[in-house]
Amino acid sequence: MFRLLFKVRFHFQCINVRCYCTPEVNRKLTLRWSRRMSENLAELSKLYVFHDKAENVLRLLFKYPVNGKQQCLLFMRPTDALLMETLERVKLKINCAEMKWLAKTSRVNDEQLNNSLLALDDVMVNNAAGMPLDLGLTNEAAFVISGRSLWIRNQRYDIVVDVPHVQKLRLSSRLFVGLPLFPSLSVANTTFDRCKFLWFVRDASSEPLKALKHLHVTIDHETLRCDIPRFTLRCEEPVFVPSAEDIGKRVCIVCLPMNENGSVGLACAQLATDVVESGPRTLIFDERLKLCSSPCKDDSYALYGKDNDHMITSCSSRYRFVSYNILADLYLDLKTDSDSLFFKYCPVEFQHFSYRMPLLLKELPGYNADIYCLQEVGQGTYFDVLEPYLRLFGLKGTFVKKGADIGEGLVTFYNEQKFSFLYSDNIVLADLLIGEHPEYSAVLTPLLSKKDDVEVMKLRPQVLQMSFFKLCNSEKQFFCIVNVHLHSKAQHPHVRIWQTALSLVHMNRGLECFKRKYPEGNVALIFAGDMNSPLDSAVHRLIKNGAISSDDIDWGTTSSGCDLRVPMCLHCISDTGSFTNITENFSACLDYIYANENVQVDRTLPSPSLELATRYVGLPSQIAPSDHLPLICEISIKRSS
Repeated sequence: MFRLLFKVRFHFQCINVRCYCTPEVNRKLTLRWSRRMSENLAELSKLYVFHDKAENVLRLLFKYPVNGKQQCLLFMRPTDALLMETLERVKLKINCAEMKWLAKTSRVNDEQLNNSLLALDDVMVNNAAGMPLDLGLTNEAAFVISGRSLWIRNQRYDIVVDVPHVQKLRLSSRLFVGLPLFPSLSVANTTFDRCKFLWFVRDASSEPLKALKHLHVTIDHETLRCDIPRFTLRCEEPVFVPSAEDIGKRVCIVCLPMNENGSVGLACAQLATDVVESGPRTLIFDERLKLCSSPCKDDSYALYGKDNDHMITSCSSRYRFVSYNILADLYLDLKTDSDSLFFKYCPVEFQHFSYRMPLLLKELPGYNADIYCLQEVGQGTYFDVLEPYLRLFGLKGTFVKKGADIGEGLVTFYNEQKFSFLYSDNIVLADLLIGEHPEYSAVLTPLLSKKDDVEVMKLRPQVLQMSFFKLCNSEKQFFCIVNVHLHSKAQHPHVRIWQTALSLVHMNRGLECFKRKYPEGNVALIFAGDMNSPLDSAVHRLIKNGAISSDDIDWGTTSSGCDLRVPMCLHCISDTGSFTNITENFSACLDYIYANENVQVDRTLPSPSLELATRYVGLPSQIAPSDHLPLICEISIKRSS
């Protein structure tokens, strides 16, 4: 038992507990180390005060020397508690730390003990004039004012309030040569754009791992430079791409959060849990990235009539469009036994998001697309990683979470230089079954008469994301992007019919409202996503023809069919002749991009070969981060003459 505890403690200090702890314990210890590292970067002469108005608490953080070593002390105190109570807690915590150290030493007499321990009057808060504050003040009245100071015996700590600081800095993905490394980051009192990042590497074998617990980071607040003994600075950008020379090395990132004046707040550092690896040599998207190595050309052109004497339509600049289900991490229960895994053919290490994330970070910006419709995007993945990461490439995103409190949803990213976001008209499809919605009566009337279908529909969390944009190069040209991920169960094709019908009605209603706001505008529409439906499905027929009959085979035996009509139909502009989803015993095209008459497709990019996709049985695999392949096409928006 003692040996086991010793090993866990040793590897906790070295940030490497994989061999001895469960994944959950490893995650918790990594988070504790992340906090410890951020504390180690606190300046010695400052008391950091963070005012959480939502929770009515103050977080107080400062360093105090115990046995000559600086320890970070963190307190969470109610804003309305008395200053006297807080100073008593400070005294007790420091005394506990001192006694813990003294207990390890031999022959400590009473005089030494009394000299080491603090009395209450050894701890005080002074105002700017150097006078002690009334102990009857509340914490808020005492601490939330810069210019004051905390005194512990002869040690002065200048109080700084709500400085920029890092709430979370994590390197949770594996490190591969040639694949981007980007931190999961959350900051307060600043923005991502005001943070400076510095990446360091060191030879993992040059010193025992235990020595890493003595890692010290020195920051020059004037030059914004850092120094870490035995580490080499490799990169000063938010993204670090390791090269072959970094194989086997450890990586450390330092984040310097700054305010609008460029002053650094409470800095943070994080040591990666893994060393740099060589990584996969071939990736399933390599050839497609070559075809997308440059953005779409910015060329407008016109279409003329038979005699070339009058213009029928003109087309605006070309745009590249991507629709992609990236496979949310929350659906992969990797703790279960191998026989119960959904993707049994794929080794667990390649299903972990820590492996798949670096592949996605290379793949997504590599397409140089102007619009991305992504499905199955984890909420944390979007806000902590994808949104700040893709912003570096000129892309801005909008996220809508699924219903039923499910932690993933849909994202639309767009090129800020080409599109101006106007507004969204999103809806959880099941919400239409609650209350009165006369504008949806064409679908709701027959649906509500089928109680079994209604009960299934109410439990489905699918959401429709509908976003409106204005083209930056035209005052009267608009773009409506609709993103969806339909119900997935193969035995419920009728549920997908109802979801599609409600989506089309909602889209038509949204377009009518938009045209009332912009009566002279020309609106191009794209409807894209994971439809979970093969090409011969009723979903495809409904979108293409605007109607299906009561005897359609996809109504199935679980639902009595009906003649169903919707107020719009669209044409498919994506490649329907290839597969977008392939697993051990299944392959089909389940993802589509549809458009109205104002969109013209100029090019569709071919899918990877079947041989490459099945090299490791199916998707995902060690060369593919998702069970789906993205659809990629280049389009032009027609302008009426």
